[in-house]
Amino acid sequence: MVAKKDILNSLSEQQFREEVLIPLLKRMGFENVRLHHGPEEYGKDITYRQPSPLGATYYAVVAKVGDIMGRSSGKPTNLLMTIKEQVQQAFSMPITDVTNDQGNKVAVNQVVVWTTGRISGNAESQIADGLDPRF
Repeated sequence: MVAKKDILNSLSEQQFREEVLIPLLKRMGFENVRLHHGPEEYGKDITYRQPSPLGATYYAVVAKVGDIMGRSSGKPTNLLMTIKEQVQQAFSMPITDVTNDQGNKVAVNQVVVWTTGRISGNAESQIADGLDPRF
């Protein structure tokens, strides 16, 4: 029997986004689940919206396959540097809210780093602590 983790780790990032994350987010009931991967994604592989009586929350997903590790000494890995840059971009570049005909630009409220593997505590700290204080 093949373990679910092995199946997830065998996927490409495109398959992970399109065959796992997007259907999962839609099934969970989130609105406006949209793929943004490409040259103008600005760090956002996927965006979605969660309605609330107090106002909607807008999310961006940075999706990766495999483990995300931070080194305990020396420079962070290239993957970690890329993720940190993508998270920063996702917060700094607005998205278009397509829930109405006006297409208003809105800020991303939350960024989720989603991976098929694990995120080390060191990597998590480097991503969160490296954010611009405005976010």
